[in-house]
Amino acid sequence: MQILYQKPLKYFNLILMTSTKLNKLYLILIMVFIIAILNFISFLSSFVLAQSPPTGMEFNVDPLLTISIIAREIVLIFLGFFLLNKWFKAEKRFFTDLPFLMALTTFILIVAKAYDLYLYNLFGDYNFEIYIATDPILIWYAKIRWLVILANTVPMVGLLLSIWMADYDKKYLYLTLIIFISSWTIYIVVVPTFGLIKDIHVFLLLPIILLSIITYLFLYKYKRLPEIHSLIISIAWIAYLVSSILRPFLMTIGEPPWGLVWVSELMDLIIWCIMTLGFVIKPNYSKTVK
Repeated sequence: MQILYQKPLKYFNLILMTSTKLNKLYLILIMVFIIAILNFISFLSSFVLAQSPPTGMEFNVDPLLTISIIAREIVLIFLGFFLLNKWFKAEKRFFTDLPFLMALTTFILIVAKAYDLYLYNLFGDYNFEIYIATDPILIWYAKIRWLVILANTVPMVGLLLSIWMADYDKKYLYLTLIIFISSWTIYIVVVPTFGLIKDIHVFLLLPIILLSIITYLFLYKYKRLPEIHSLIISIAWIAYLVSSILRPFLMTIGEPPWGLVWVSELMDLIIWCIMTLGFVIKPNYSKTVK
């Protein structure tokens, strides 16, 4: 009888040891990933600030705007690592988990803000639209920025689809995501004029923000996903919508061309912190709903 018990126990210990090794491997991989990201951000920021502007243009650095973007990047790094660590600590991990998708969104946003830092300083003395009229190749500055924004929206769209299409076969989710990515990529690359691309955020970002607000309010009302505080996240998305609406007005206040847009950057920094709190604080119904 003892032999019969020892054999399963031996396999259990083997599985436990394997699991421990895998956890250590995951930890090592995440540490390597963290170091790689920090080095990448350091390199990217140095690269951005060291770039020479095109012929006939010069950098015009706005100190407050530069500081606010760098501060936002630093905070985003810590928030991204926090969400990634939260995902890593879960008993079961899937690439469709909310913490992982939000972490991925955060890391892509860091790259986007580094590129913003370059664009803000490059076009500090110029009307972007007029300058593109004299040198059409410069439209690719805007196109690259929107391609980065598109990449930034992909995890969020995937997250929303995973919630609303939970009862559908995964292939339909992936097909919808592929159509979303390919159609917007083709449009951004092919569009010939700056006028057709400058207001793309109205059609690309606004629907995602509105759907995010509706989704998290729905999750909170019907007590879904008790591991996150959907109300806090929805409030953060509402605040982000307000910040996005205020940004064009803030650009017209103060010294041109960017005005007080640095205030909007700081607002977004605070909003992203509040959104991350939604993954830390659990709702009241988390104790009763499993």
